[in-house]
Amino acid sequence: MATLSQLAARLLRLEKTFERLSWRHNRRRPSPVTRVLIGKTTSAGVSGRAGTTVGLGTVELWTIDDSGELQPILDDEENPVTVQAVNLAVAAVAGEVYVHLKQHTRTRRYLIDWEECGA
Repeated sequence: MATLSQLAARLLRLEKTFERLSWRHNRRRPSPVTRVLIGKTTSAGVSGRAGTTVGLGTVELWTIDDSGELQPILDDEENPVTVQAVNLAVAAVAGEVYVHLKQHTRTRRYLIDWEECGA
């Protein structure tokens, strides 16, 4: 039986396929829906923006299980599902912190919208 993380990873892949097909079908009217995802930066963090060049970094995708616990989304080989995220802020995002990601409707890039701050 598939775990919650495996099901979430499969759902994410199906959503990406559906969105690609929908985008090809109707390029003039992109979906107004913005997807908000939970991520956790890798130990390297995400660099800050320099002028007009955005910061980039790898972010693992996470979910909230039925008991309210944060869990990483895993692929079929039990590895964390990762995406390249864009940081519009000048300040870098630290490693191993939770972030909110928004997916840009047109470019499909993941934008860091919020980050966990230390106390």
